[in-house]
Amino acid sequence: MDVTPLEVFDEVYPLLEPRRFQPLFIEKATLPDIMDPVIEPRLRWLERKTLRLNPSSSSSSSRSRSLDSLSAAVGSTDDSSSGTSSWEAAAASIDNTSSSSSSSSSGSLLQTLLEPVEIVEPTFRQMLVVYRKKPKQERWREAWFKLTGQKVAPVARRLTIQLQVYRDIPLPSWQVVFPDKLLQFRPLDLLRLDLFGLAGIGAVLAQAKYTSLVLELVTLVSLSVWGSRLVLGFLRMGDRYKSIVAQLLAERTVAGGEGGLEYLATAAGLQQFKQAALAYVLLAAADAPLNAGQVAAAAEAVLQQGLQLQCEQTKGNTGCTKIGVCGKTSQVAILQDLLIYQLKGLGAWANFAHQTTNLPTPEVDSFVKAAIFATLTNVNFDPERFVEYITKADDFLQLIRNKLQQASVEGRPTAAALPWFDLQGNPMDFSLRSAMAGTPINADTLESLGEQVSLLHRREVMGEANSTLLGLHELLTYGLKGVAAYAHHAEMLGKVDASLDDTFEEVLAFLASEASSTPEAVLGMCMRLGEVNFKVMALLDDAHTSRFGHPTPTQVRITPVKGKAILISGHDMHDLHDLLRQTKGTGINVYTHGEMLPGHGYPELHKFKHLVGNYGGAWYRQKKDFAEFPGAILMTTNCIMDPSPAYANRIFTTGEVGVSASKHLSGTPGAKDFSEVIARAQQLPGFSHEPEAKEVTVGFGHQATLGAASAVLDAIKAGQLSHIFLVGGCDAPEPSRKYYTDVVKGLPEDTMVLTLGCGKYRFYDQDLGTLANGLPRLLDMGQCNDAYSALVVATELAKALDTDVNSLPLSLDISWFEQKAVAVLLTLLNLGVKNIRLGPQLPAFCTPDMIDLLVKTFDLKAADTKHPEDEIKRMMANA
Repeated sequence: MDVTPLEVFDEVYPLLEPRRFQPLFIEKATLPDIMDPVIEPRLRWLERKTLRLNPSSSSSSSRSRSLDSLSAAVGSTDDSSSGTSSWEAAAASIDNTSSSSSSSSSGSLLQTLLEPVEIVEPTFRQMLVVYRKKPKQERWREAWFKLTGQKVAPVARRLTIQLQVYRDIPLPSWQVVFPDKLLQFRPLDLLRLDLFGLAGIGAVLAQAKYTSLVLELVTLVSLSVWGSRLVLGFLRMGDRYKSIVAQLLAERTVAGGEGGLEYLATAAGLQQFKQAALAYVLLAAADAPLNAGQVAAAAEAVLQQGLQLQCEQTKGNTGCTKIGVCGKTSQVAILQDLLIYQLKGLGAWANFAHQTTNLPTPEVDSFVKAAIFATLTNVNFDPERFVEYITKADDFLQLIRNKLQQASVEGRPTAAALPWFDLQGNPMDFSLRSAMAGTPINADTLESLGEQVSLLHRREVMGEANSTLLGLHELLTYGLKGVAAYAHHAEMLGKVDASLDDTFEEVLAFLASEASSTPEAVLGMCMRLGEVNFKVMALLDDAHTSRFGHPTPTQVRITPVKGKAILISGHDMHDLHDLLRQTKGTGINVYTHGEMLPGHGYPELHKFKHLVGNYGGAWYRQKKDFAEFPGAILMTTNCIMDPSPAYANRIFTTGEVGVSASKHLSGTPGAKDFSEVIARAQQLPGFSHEPEAKEVTVGFGHQATLGAASAVLDAIKAGQLSHIFLVGGCDAPEPSRKYYTDVVKGLPEDTMVLTLGCGKYRFYDQDLGTLANGLPRLLDMGQCNDAYSALVVATELAKALDTDVNSLPLSLDISWFEQKAVAVLLTLLNLGVKNIRLGPQLPAFCTPDMIDLLVKTFDLKAADTKHPEDEIKRMMANA
C-alpha cells in the first residue's frame, strides 16, 4: 500500500515492534475534541473485559488538553526475536494483532456478574505518545462571507504527526485500561446481599399480616438494620478495592518494579521511539510514496552505523545498532572499535619488543590496561575522551618503534593479510596520522575512520560462514576487557605484575595474527586468558587486603542518617579511602552504593566513623537512587549511566569513567583532590529524616569464610548442610532476573548461599537465618572480582573432603551483564568447573555452533529463568 507523508502513521506504527509490547489504552472520553484521531483504528485489541480505573491528576489533565488520541506501550516479558527484519516482522505482527481483536463485550446479566474482572500491575518499557493537532479554525472565512456573501473554500491540509516519549510519568494519573491479569474479583462479590438476612426479613414480613404491634416493630427494626448493613457493606467494599487499587497500581507501578520505569525511558524510549521517528523522516523526505518494505529497507540501511554486542543487555539479544541499551551512542561504540583495533597493533609491537629485546614498556602497559578498561559497558560515554585515547595510542606506538630503532633492533612483528582487516589493513601496520592524511582529528572524522574497522564491518566481511569464529574473537576480546579492568584496579592500589601485562599484549597480538583464524586456536587462547585472570584476581585480592586488611563480617546500615551526605559508587576502594580521609571532621556522612558496599568489611575503611552505611541498590537503579539522594555523588570506574538533569549538576567522575555532562576529577590515587565534591555536598540539604535502622552483613572474604571451614565441613558430614550455592554476578533490570531472587528464597533450609557482585541486591536483605550449627546461610563475599575468594573456598573445601570441585555439593548459578563476568567465566572454565548455569540469557555474540561447542566442552548451561523451582531440584542433584 502506497502512503504519503500525511498518511504516515499507518506505516510508522507497525514499525514499533509491538511483539515486545502490549497496548496501554488511555480513556479517550476525557480528552477534548480538538485534534484529529490518528491511531484509534489501529488499537482494537481488547479480547476480554478489563477494569477501567479513573484516578485524576492535574498533571495529566494539563497534558490531555493538547492531545486527542494517545497510545502507549507497556513492556512485555516476551523478548523473542526472529531472523527477519525487526521492521517487517513488527508490521506483520500488528496486522495479526488487529485482525484478532474486537471480541464482544456483550453478554447476559448473569454472565456479567459472574465473569472475573482483572486488575493488573504492568511492567513498563515505554510510554509512546502519538498525536496530530487540528489546524486552527480560520474565522476570517466566516467574516468574509458575512461581508461579501462569497464563500472561500478552505485549504485541504492536515498538520504532521507528532511522536513523543515521556519519562517518569506518574502512571495512576492517566485513565487507563490494564490488560494483564494480577487480581480477580466478581461483580457478584460486590452485591453482598445476605441471603439468610433476606430470608429472615421475608419471614418477618410474612408475619406482618397478623395484627401485632410487636411484629410490626420487629419488621421495621429488621429492615433498618438490614438497610444499614447493606449500605455500610457497600461502603466498606468500595473502600477496600480503592485501597487495593491505590496500593497495587500507584505505589508498586510508580515506585517499584526495580527501576522498570526508568529503564523504559533510557532503553526502549531511546530505541523504539527513534525507529518510528526515523521512519517518519524517511517518508516525509521521500520523492515518491513508499510502502512498508521500502521503509524497512531504508531504515535498516541508515541505522547500520554501529554494533554493540559486548554486554548481556544488547537489544533483542542480537546487538545494538543505533544507541546502546546502556545509553552508549553509535559514535562512541565506533570510536571504541577503532581504539581496540589500534590496541591490537600496539599490543603486537609491545609483545615483539618484549620477546626480542626484553625492553620494558611500563608506560605502554599501563595505558593499554586503562584504554581497554575504558571500553567496558557503562564506563565511558564521552567521545572526546576516546579521541584522547586514540591519539595517545598512536603516540605510544611511535614511542615503541623509536625505542626499537634506538636499540638497533631489526625486523618487526609479522603482519598477516587477514580478510576482516580489509580496508585499513592489519593493525600492526596502522598509523593514525598517516590514515588521517592531514584531516583534522576529532570525534566525527575518527568515526568515519572507525566504521572501516568496526565490529559491524567485520561481521559483514566474515559473513555467516565465519560467525562462530567472530563470536570466539569477541569472547576473547571481552574476556580481555574484564581481565584488564581487574589489573587496572590492582595497579591503582600499587600492585603490578609485568608478566601479566605481557600476556595482555600477547592476546592483542594474537587477535591481529594469522593464528586467530581457527576456532580451536581462539578457544585455546580464551583458556589461557582464563588462567591469567585467576592470577590477576589474586593480585587484586592481595592489593585490597594488604592495603585495607582482610574483610571481616560487618553489619552495614542500609537506611540513611541525618546530615550532609556524599554517595560514592563504582569499584575503586582507594577512591573511597581518599574521600573518607578528606571528609573526616567535615560533618559530612559518606554512603556507599552498588559495588562499593563490600568496602564496609575492610578494617581500614570501616574505622572511619562517618562511613555510615550503604544507600540504594545495584548500578541500574542509579537514576532513581541518585535523583533521590540529597547530596553530592562521586562515581569511580565503571557502572555509570548517562546522568539525568535531576542530579547532573552534583555528580562527579574520576578514573577511567566519564560522561560529557559531568565534572571529571583527574589525579593519581592518594593525590586526588575531592574538595569540589565536598563543597557541593555542603551546599546541598542532606538527609533531614532518619528512619528506623535496617542492616545487612558483609565481609565474608575467603579468610573469614575459611576460618569457619571446620564448622562447614562438620555440617556437611553431619547432614546439616546438604548443598552450597554460589548465586551472584552482575545485575540488570530485566524482569527475568527475578529468577535469582526466587531461587534463593526457594532453597531448602539446610543449604548455604555464597554471593558476590551486584547480583546480591536481588536478595541481600533477605533473612535466611542460620544452619543447625549456627552458621549464617547467606554469606556476602564481596565484589564481582571476589569470585577469587569463592574459588579459594571451593578449592580448600575440595581438598579437605579429598575430592575435586565438581564433586562438591556445590552449584554455580551466575548472572552476567558485562565483560568482567566473561573474564570470571573463562577462569571457571579453565579450572575445569562443570555445570555452570549462566543467565538470564546467553551472550549475543554466541552463535548456535559456539554455544554447542561450549556446552559439549564445559557442560555450560543456560539458566531456566521461567522455572526456578525446577532449577533448584536439578542443582540439588548436581545435574
